[in-house]
Amino acid sequence: MIRTIVDSSVMLDGGAMNGIVPLPLWSKLHPPDDRGRIEMVSRVTVFRDDASGRVWLVEAGMGDGWDGKQIDIYAIAKMGGGLPAQLGKMGISAEDVTDVVLTHLHFDHAAGAVTHVNGRTRLAFPKATIFIQRSQMDWALSPSVKDAGSYREKDIEYLASCPNVVLLDGSADLSTSVSVTSLRGHTEGMQIVSIWEQGHEYVVAADLIPFFSHVRIPWIMAYDNQPIVTAAEKAVFLQRAASRASTVISVHDAQTAAAKIEETGDSQYRYAPVPL
Repeated sequence: MIRTIVDSSVMLDGGAMNGIVPLPLWSKLHPPDDRGRIEMVSRVTVFRDDASGRVWLVEAGMGDGWDGKQIDIYAIAKMGGGLPAQLGKMGISAEDVTDVVLTHLHFDHAAGAVTHVNGRTRLAFPKATIFIQRSQMDWALSPSVKDAGSYREKDIEYLASCPNVVLLDGSADLSTSVSVTSLRGHTEGMQIVSIWEQGHEYVVAADLIPFFSHVRIPWIMAYDNQPIVTAAEKAVFLQRAASRASTVISVHDAQTAAAKIEETGDSQYRYAPVPL
């Protein structure tokens, strides 16, 4: 079983999310509010592997511990009570989760891996193995000036000390059904995640394709540390996804959770939404 959960809605600067793309182009698809922000979500993919009994999460949502100023800046709004509540409606408790794959440690992907109770930080999924690329953990513990604001320092330090965390050195098979591919363009050691169910590949594209409008190769976020590398990684990814007819899952697109990628010629691509 593969499902997605929208943990939170969030607003981020539209120009930053679309990089060099001019406002008249991106605003047609992502209308900004009066503060220049556009709507996005923090989406978590849930995979219950019936063959092994393992329950996987890809990403962990926005979590808790946000103060009033941060909630105002990012317009953070929990959906359906947040990730734990929505998992509960699926019959999955926090203790049932066996594996969490974090594509990277930016707060809109990883903050929900921990929870803050009475001033103490704890793992939100206490029995789960958490998979992170070693290079991403190293980067997150000592980020650049450019992206330091994307990490919650104390949470990263806590995760780095947890025995539940497994640090990966590059692309890897995590099980017979789940694998990761390590990338570098957005941030060092971001990983996209492939899930195979009944012979079909589902790929959580992380911030390589944050919105499906980003299937246009030049549409690259200003948040990316190495945009030229992102462009090259995206071209390879899109060709592969189109040739395999993979279902691509978006972490951030508020309108479309999943889509198939279609090549239109001259190394150009479009997407076709599919139900999930």
